[in-house]
Amino acid sequence: MISMIFLSGVILLLFAPFLIFLYRKNQAAQWRSGGKPLKQSDKTLLDQINDAVVAVDSEWVILDCNPAFTSLLGYTPDELNGKHFRFLYAEGEAGAPEADFPKRGTLEVIRYRKKSGEAFSGETSFSLIQESDRRLNRIVALIRNHPPRPESESDVRRLNKTLERRVIDRMAQLHAMNLDLQVEINQRKRVESHLAAEHAITRILAESGTLVEAAPRILQVLCESLAWDLGLFWKTNDQVCVLTCIETWRPAAAGLSKFEAISREKIFWPDEGLPGRVWSEGEPIWLTGVTEAAGFVRMVQAAEAGFYSALAFPIRSGEGVAGVMEFFSREVRRSDHELLEILSNIGSQIGQFIDRKESEKALRESETRKRAIMESALDCMITVDHEGRIIEFNPAAERTFGYSRGELLGQNLAERIIPPHLRKRHRDAFAKYLETGAGPVLNQRIETTGMRADGSEFPVELTIMRIPLEGPAVFQGFLRDITERKQAEEALAAEKERLAVTLGSIGDGVIATDVTGRVIFINRTAEELSGWFRAEAIGRPLPEVFRIVHEKSRAHCENPVEKVLATGNVVALANHTVLIAKDGKEHAIADSGAPIRNREGEVIGVVLVFRDVTEKQRMEEELLRASTLESVGLLAGGVAHDFNNILTAILGNVSLAMLSLDERSEPYERLAQAEKASMRARDLAQQLLTFAKGGVPVKKTASLVDLLRDASDFVTRGSNVRCAFSIQEGLWPVEIDEGQIGQVIHNLVLNAQQAMPEGGTIEIRAVNKTAGEVKGLPLHEGNYVHIAVRDFGIGIPKDHLAKIFDPYFTTKRKGSGLGLSISYSIVKKHDGHMTVDSEPGKGATFSLYLPAFPKAALPKGKETAEVESLTGRGRILVMDDEESIRDVLDKLLRRLGYEALLAEDGAEAISLYRQAIESETPIDAVIMDLTVPGGMGGKEAILALREIDPEIKAIVSSGYSNDPMAAAFMEYGFSEFIAKPFKLENLGKVLKRVIPRDR
Repeated sequence: MISMIFLSGVILLLFAPFLIFLYRKNQAAQWRSGGKPLKQSDKTLLDQINDAVVAVDSEWVILDCNPAFTSLLGYTPDELNGKHFRFLYAEGEAGAPEADFPKRGTLEVIRYRKKSGEAFSGETSFSLIQESDRRLNRIVALIRNHPPRPESESDVRRLNKTLERRVIDRMAQLHAMNLDLQVEINQRKRVESHLAAEHAITRILAESGTLVEAAPRILQVLCESLAWDLGLFWKTNDQVCVLTCIETWRPAAAGLSKFEAISREKIFWPDEGLPGRVWSEGEPIWLTGVTEAAGFVRMVQAAEAGFYSALAFPIRSGEGVAGVMEFFSREVRRSDHELLEILSNIGSQIGQFIDRKESEKALRESETRKRAIMESALDCMITVDHEGRIIEFNPAAERTFGYSRGELLGQNLAERIIPPHLRKRHRDAFAKYLETGAGPVLNQRIETTGMRADGSEFPVELTIMRIPLEGPAVFQGFLRDITERKQAEEALAAEKERLAVTLGSIGDGVIATDVTGRVIFINRTAEELSGWFRAEAIGRPLPEVFRIVHEKSRAHCENPVEKVLATGNVVALANHTVLIAKDGKEHAIADSGAPIRNREGEVIGVVLVFRDVTEKQRMEEELLRASTLESVGLLAGGVAHDFNNILTAILGNVSLAMLSLDERSEPYERLAQAEKASMRARDLAQQLLTFAKGGVPVKKTASLVDLLRDASDFVTRGSNVRCAFSIQEGLWPVEIDEGQIGQVIHNLVLNAQQAMPEGGTIEIRAVNKTAGEVKGLPLHEGNYVHIAVRDFGIGIPKDHLAKIFDPYFTTKRKGSGLGLSISYSIVKKHDGHMTVDSEPGKGATFSLYLPAFPKAALPKGKETAEVESLTGRGRILVMDDEESIRDVLDKLLRRLGYEALLAEDGAEAISLYRQAIESETPIDAVIMDLTVPGGMGGKEAILALREIDPEIKAIVSSGYSNDPMAAAFMEYGFSEFIAKPFKLENLGKVLKRVIPRDR
């Protein structure tokens, strides 16, 4: 019996708080909604409880009950409404709940009376609900039928098991209900946060004057209400078709400043990255796992920031997308269709805000412009309605006619400002237009007579137009007092004569026109450039005499006279303007046009001043070409450096293999061919380096005579082309790098030979040029040797001439397109210049100018080098970041009789050198690579090594064979320089020069 009572009590105590929670939730919902009934989902949960539940107020008056209560006692909620709780007590029940209210959660047994009159004992649990903010108390009672005393011990056990099962079942129900309730709470919170965000953004847009002002607040609201870590606003730039980040928001301590800074510097094209995709597609995109998403540009930075999820949505404005809002989160967030739909609506809302603000701005600007035009216009602006009454009269009209605006508004136009003798004609024409729509003077510039307030008449120029408005007709008149112009026309003949004398003495081309655009003067220079004699040109429209087109598009250019007359200002022609003479000859010109004014400042004509700038354009193109080659050269230098490193390993291994073979064997011959191929590849790398850095020429005084013949004969030997030389006797010496200039001659002759596939003669001329003979070229003042290589081949099309020296530009099926660009680079590094002149079908002439030194002495012939053994002894430290090069150098050195120590970078080389000194096994020489990516190179390492051993013998090795150190390696602390790639013989000779003979 005790167990059963205890278990029953446990059940009540378990369920009472949950039932009370439901009731409290119900009451709170009713209070919030002004007494509305409980939400159906919560009512359903309460109705599913099997125990009787009844609620009373603080006076113990019954308020409500559930179906289980009705089933147990037989009363409906309506029957109990307003009844005291003691109404339920059975006769003889002495308890008084209001007198001694039990503590919350306690259990007691009360005798109740059912509607049928039957009494029963009910286990009852009371709980008090206090709502302090509303000062209301509610009491909930949970009642269960008190079980009868069991008949036997087996009945007790059976009942206990039944109760245990019921407890377990009720616990499961409670857990399921809790889960459902939690899901619903979370859903409500999510919806509430979404609605709060929408309402907040609506408020922000209402309070903001511009999108720039609203953007940071919008980003903050969306990040905080929707739990995102970073928000960015990308705005479209329609002029260059890119997205730029103009605003961001993040929590102060988020640690996202690096990602934010990178995003602010980034721009996106359509379809590029997440913002670019949203821009192009016009739809929101959700990414889960941004660091693995295809096409996500900031993947590395996102990973560093710890981002996992991202979304972006478009801001639609008009027919397009005005911007994109992008958000990032460090949490795993799955795509939320409902949220995306809300964000799409927000994007549309912001777009509508943009459209509205732009419309408001356009309207304000339109009204401002209209008022500004009316107020500031120099011409009279008069507006009249369909009855001829004046409805607008601007300040210029006030000054011209002598009336104030207030005097004339609403007055009839004809009665006030039209002379009496013209009024009838005006009224008849006005009435005819209103009747038939025929108005011959509309939109025409006419001259007539006006009348001032004092009755005086004066000549005016008038244009009338109908304003396109709905409803009755409204007309706008533009009127100008031309009294002074009429007076000026009388004196124009004399002015023209004086002007002709002045313009005739100007060296530039000069053409003057009247206000109708007809030629009234043309000077001698203009005659020569245009091909029109004065007698032919006078009186003709300017476009006939001065025919100008765009150099590239060949489209006709705007008439400068019309532009001057329209603006009243000095104007200039656009770039690339070409004047086509009467005979078809073309001149690139620079032009300016200015109005000719009388003393009162009124335009009475236009003067054009122009000059032939063909030569100037050619010089500018040369300068631009040189700038282009310099920038592309940076890339070429890096390629050549890596190429030389690879060739070093190849050439070294080939040399080693050849040493172990019979020179007459087939493998030896094949390796010899490979060696030759490697040397040709080295020459290609040398060309790239020369193009990249100009070779840093190692100059010395030399004669071009033998160099011209040797380089040319080498190219044409065995071909169907021969060279004809015309070399001035006493050709001045020049200071050049013979190898580089020989390469230039080689390239030019080869280019000429390829232009004549059927064979022929290449003319090569070399003459001295004094300072005065090279004017007009971008050269320093001084003496030069001019070399011209002319072929009689197919020639070069005009549209190719501007690109002929560009890297990789070629019209040949075979060829790298580097020859001429490299040659151009070499000549520029020698302070010279290179040009080309060609016509299709007539061949081409390449000219180069090299600084000459007439008084310089030529060096004597070279002495024959002494042949000596390449082997030696000693310890050699090799430092190179390429493992293949360290390996081949180790083998080459051992083959030459040396012991090799290997280091990967400068730091390791310094350590090995110091250890060698400490162990009294000194190193005889060091071979170091000039540059080590990400580590210490030879240039830095030599400084530290010289501090350890001032007498160190160091050899610098570099894939940049034309590096400045090649010409001045001793200034950097090195004893010798060896350029990659090199053969065994090169290495042996350098070591022999560095290591003393007694070693």
